[in-house]
Amino acid sequence: MRHSNRLVLASSVATLFSVISHASWAADTTARTLPEITVKGEAMEAANKSFTVNVVERQQLEERNVADVLRAIEEVPGVTMSAGAYAQGGVASAFQIRGFAGGGHGSDAAVYIDGIPLNEGDSHSDGFADTNVLMPIELGRLSVYKGPVSPLYGNFARGGTLAFETRKGGEYQEVDVFLGSFNTFNAQMAMAGAVGPLSSNFAVQAYNSDGWREHQEYNKATASGRVAYKLDGNSEVALSMRGHNGDFNAPGYITEAQFNSGESGRQGRAPTAEDDGGYKDFYTQRIDYNTMLSDKTKLLVFGYAVQEDFVRFAKFSYTPTGQREDNYKRDVLGLGASLNGESTVGGKPAFWVAGVEYYDETTDNARYDSSNRIRSGTQWNRQLTNKTTSAFGQIDVAWSPLFTPTLGLRYDTFDGDNRDNLTNNVLPMQDYSSFSPKLGVRSTVSPNWQLRGSVASGYALPGGIAKYDPAVNANPVQYWQYEAGVSGTPAAQWFVDVAAFILDSSDEIQIVAGEARNYGATRRSGLEGEVRYTPVMNVELAALLGLFDSEVRTNADTAMVGKSVTSVPKQTATLKASYAPLVGAGGTVAWRSTGAYYLTGDNSQQYDGFDVVDVTAFYTFNGSESRSMKLYAEIKNLFDKTYAEAVWYGSGTKNYSPAAQRNLGVGLAMKF
Repeated sequence: MRHSNRLVLASSVATLFSVISHASWAADTTARTLPEITVKGEAMEAANKSFTVNVVERQQLEERNVADVLRAIEEVPGVTMSAGAYAQGGVASAFQIRGFAGGGHGSDAAVYIDGIPLNEGDSHSDGFADTNVLMPIELGRLSVYKGPVSPLYGNFARGGTLAFETRKGGEYQEVDVFLGSFNTFNAQMAMAGAVGPLSSNFAVQAYNSDGWREHQEYNKATASGRVAYKLDGNSEVALSMRGHNGDFNAPGYITEAQFNSGESGRQGRAPTAEDDGGYKDFYTQRIDYNTMLSDKTKLLVFGYAVQEDFVRFAKFSYTPTGQREDNYKRDVLGLGASLNGESTVGGKPAFWVAGVEYYDETTDNARYDSSNRIRSGTQWNRQLTNKTTSAFGQIDVAWSPLFTPTLGLRYDTFDGDNRDNLTNNVLPMQDYSSFSPKLGVRSTVSPNWQLRGSVASGYALPGGIAKYDPAVNANPVQYWQYEAGVSGTPAAQWFVDVAAFILDSSDEIQIVAGEARNYGATRRSGLEGEVRYTPVMNVELAALLGLFDSEVRTNADTAMVGKSVTSVPKQTATLKASYAPLVGAGGTVAWRSTGAYYLTGDNSQQYDGFDVVDVTAFYTFNGSESRSMKLYAEIKNLFDKTYAEAVWYGSGTKNYSPAAQRNLGVGLAMKF
């Protein structure tokens, strides 16, 4: 099989680098300590402070009892699932970030797990990234890069990047079992330990639920593991693997009339609904080799492979027929290397990373006409290849507390082809490349306050098969983000962070008369703020706010000029109060609100938004970082609000995927 050969190649390359580096530095017997392992160069956390990068730590995930890992973004100001919690089983939900509403389900944001991209270049939709393949219990942290600010991430990163990281090393044994409404069962287990130079991390999850709507069953099982071996005090080699299987039924979308008809209508399917749903098999393998070349220079070499088989039956109309079957078989190979180091520039300390990466993705994509999962005619059957070669670098120079600049550069080139499996015709990908500079600066103006500002560029390729069409004459869309921010502690127990941004597109791509052309420009702007206050130990009050505006600035259709971009809420807000003692009773109350957003390009249709309150209570016995037992209960949608997080317009009506009514759950989490 292709993926087996590619995994062997990835392993061989990493092993070769291991042998070469050991031979090259065998004479250097200086004792060093290998620092925390990174997967690409994320160790430059100080440099990230020149940009807006929000981090969600493991403790926050545990306190919220997060069941869907994508819900972790609700701990980040201005990022929300308001435009796309589709609730269609194993179908990726969409999220909004920096005024882009197609993150996760489209091409507006990059999503990574331990340096492996979840984005699918030529699958369900360009950039589709399904976080259902991740487990809450395995995660160590989530870093949310706002806008195209990081040179480590290229394609799909224009609105931002979600970089999930699993836990590595340590010693723990944890179990979390949850029972909830709609016959929901979620069991997770994770463990880690070390014997001599060998360390390991493992996690498993079994999940099933009937869902809150008719024909919404979802079952999945996931396992991941990492085994690392310290070759000596300077070097480590690690192998990581992941396997996921899911099958689901999908209730589809209902009309506005059905949504407003009462609870029974919202819990059902459309009158002409068919047997929608599907299944997914997903696997990854990654091998890493880390070594200290000197006290201040570290080399990382990595290779990874991805295999995916995703089948979806879906219907997007209210006619008696019209279901379709989509088949996606993906095979990915990634190879890369990076150097992380510390040196001096003009006598001042400088931290830097430089690397190269190669990404090779092959997708066999077929679409068939179907009825209740019975295949009939073939719409298309094709094989798409997408090859990306990238070079990236970043340097952070501490000239003084008042002036610390960060410079990042990224260059990407693209190649590939589109083979029609029915005719054997082959169309090469058009020649695309992109150079994306990033420049940031931060200034510590007092012990309690730090200012930051940045300018960063990103890009987008033509969508779908347009990039393989010789009739297309469209350059990559260029994006420029301008940002200013301030963070600090105005008084004891207080933390404040505020960022203002403008994100311009120079030439967004539209389809005109069936052809892709560079037309139009947009501007997205906003203000994001975070305030946290800890009046007494274990108590936190938090407020997260996002205010957004967008405008189509030029367009082939002059009637569109001045209109707002669709699916971007005018504001988002979260107010949260939590009490989390190490031992004893605690809990959290969170109010989340999403403002109105437009559903059509002419702004004639809009959704008014929603607000919802969730409550969690728990009691922790024998609390410590390594040993504890926690009983918890949660009430979602406390006031039984009628709302939907996914609303779109088509077939002459607003279309809804209704959110769940008030629902309850209880769980037991143990560390031992």
